[in-house]
Amino acid sequence: MTLCDLSRLPRFTAEDAGALSARLTLAGVTREALHPITKLCERLPEPFRNPTRRYHLRRLEAPLGPLLRAFFFGDPVPSGELRDALGGELSDRLLDVGLLLALEAGVVCPLRLNLVHDLWIFTDDLTLGEEAVMGAGATTATLIQTAWPAERVGSVLDMGCGAGTAALLMARTAGRALGVDISERALALCRLNALMAGAQNVDFAQSDLFSAVQGQKFDLIVSQPPFVACPADTASVTFLHGGARGDELALELLGRLPDYLEPGGRAVLLVDWPHYDDVPIGQRIRQVVGERVPLDLLVLLGAPKDLDEHVTFYGITLAQSLGERFEDYVLTHRHHLERMHIDALRLVFIVLRRTTLVPWTRVLEMRPLIEVDPTGAHIDRLLAVQDLLRSGTEALLDAELAVPPDTRFVEQDAKSVRVELPPSRLVAPVVTSRAGADLVIEVGRTATVRDAVEATFERFPQLRAGGPERVLAGVRAALESGLLELRDDGQAADMG
Repeated sequence: MTLCDLSRLPRFTAEDAGALSARLTLAGVTREALHPITKLCERLPEPFRNPTRRYHLRRLEAPLGPLLRAFFFGDPVPSGELRDALGGELSDRLLDVGLLLALEAGVVCPLRLNLVHDLWIFTDDLTLGEEAVMGAGATTATLIQTAWPAERVGSVLDMGCGAGTAALLMARTAGRALGVDISERALALCRLNALMAGAQNVDFAQSDLFSAVQGQKFDLIVSQPPFVACPADTASVTFLHGGARGDELALELLGRLPDYLEPGGRAVLLVDWPHYDDVPIGQRIRQVVGERVPLDLLVLLGAPKDLDEHVTFYGITLAQSLGERFEDYVLTHRHHLERMHIDALRLVFIVLRRTTLVPWTRVLEMRPLIEVDPTGAHIDRLLAVQDLLRSGTEALLDAELAVPPDTRFVEQDAKSVRVELPPSRLVAPVVTSRAGADLVIEVGRTATVRDAVEATFERFPQLRAGGPERVLAGVRAALESGLLELRDDGQAADMG
């Protein structure tokens, strides 16, 4: 099979989109209806999920069952059943514009439809070709959630927008949104999805990185660039490969990005980052973004990935079956990682913020994504801590800090305490000294850090002669490790 022809899509109108959306909604196509099917065999690559999913889909009553089969899971449906589900006029219209194909086995949509929040998003089947257009996978949803701003912003750029999911969602919290991609096919699907969304403040443009937005600046830039390593003798897959190591495209993007951020603007990237030398990731990114624009840099490191599982997963995804093509992919790409000295991969969130102050760099170990869902609120909290640390001694003394709610202090031995932060925080458990744990608790129950310092001096009078700096060093360390954070309105100090 090959990617379907999109040349007739310009015939699809806003009226057609409204009719299709209404039919899907009326039939009960919701996230709740899709969930039991998508959960089936979810740990397996797609080619291995489909038979079981289709088994259960074929037992769903009409019109829901036929619509899910034809549009969401690529399972041809007898023509009469699908016409009954859609209505004859709409069915004929979709056949005319190429959103339905009549095959010997039945009628099916040649694209894949996804429901992302309440958006209908058409994408390609990623196993069908090098120019396939990627939709919203689990990591895309996580990127959008992590980048989501606390307040409405003026402008958003979705760099490498694929099917346009992030741009369409972010448009709801922005004055305008722009999605750019190098692929003409991606832009065709973006425009289809914009019609399905009824979006008015979103545009899409063909662009090689920032080529289409020269001279423009944005309040928010989001991107999940292709990041899989590609051997020199292997055809590059547009949505997948980021260079020989996998990080080349991401590094090029990062090097150009500073010129496109508004003052105070933020960029959030999600990348599988390869480890191949001794240069720390924070240092490498800082070197690439340069100093021409002052940028704060926050890097959140996810759990290391298994390299063997990594190449096996993509081998199955692209090869579609366990045959010679699959084995060749796995052997070639695994050997390539070794040849490139790549001994680890980590999912990494990169946050850049344009500042007018002396920029800071912070690299933080994050809990695995199966344990925590990063959000924009998490990022705001971490940025606020770093801003406080940059503000100087007097600002720190006057700060009102809190221990994250539901934090547990577990005694390890006579000298150390394991501090387990709640699931609402990104940071993994931290082991600290008993004195460090006592200081964290003291700061959390007093009104300000100044009060905590004074309370510490009362308990240990010998420290007073040295001034507050020794105590503040412990407070700074606790802030850096996530054991303390700025108190919000719902976190009153425990004055008892």
